[in-house]
Parts: sequence; structure tokens; C-alpha cells
Amino acid sequence: MLESAVGSAVCVELATLPNFVYPGDLFPSSRFYTRDLGQPEVVLTERQTMLPYENGLPEPDPELLEKFTRQRTLITSAD
Repeated sequence: MLESAVGSAVCVELATLPNFVYPGDLFPSSRFYTRDLGQPEVVLTERQTMLPYENGLPEPDPELLEKFTRQRTLITSAD
């Protein structure tokens, strides 16, 4: 989901590329989710400016991911 912290981070990274003309809209994660699976969540300031990620890009929260996982599939190579 592009509205999640992980999806928004991808949009920000794409928007910084030299010939990228159509960046995605960014919203705070709390607008769409009670609890975002990505941490840290997307936060906007009063001026609607996105706060920079201080410790790298967001990653899925392993505990929440485990809690909400309904099915897993393991795909292996034929080697």
C-alpha cells in the first residue's frame, strides 16, 4: 500500500530521481491506518512537510506483520 510508511518511502525515493515528473501524494499514515505496519510512521509537520527519516527508511514491524499474516507460501528454486 502506497499509503503505508514503507510505500511512502518508495514514493519519496522515486521523486528524488532526476527525470521523475509525477511524484506520489504523501499523507500521514494515521490518515489511513490505526497502526501502520511500517515503522517509523509517516509524519507531516504543521506546514505539511514530511519529516526526514532519521535512521534509514521504514521497515515492516516484524511483530505486527506476524500478527496480521494470514497465510505464508515458501517459494524455492529448482536447484
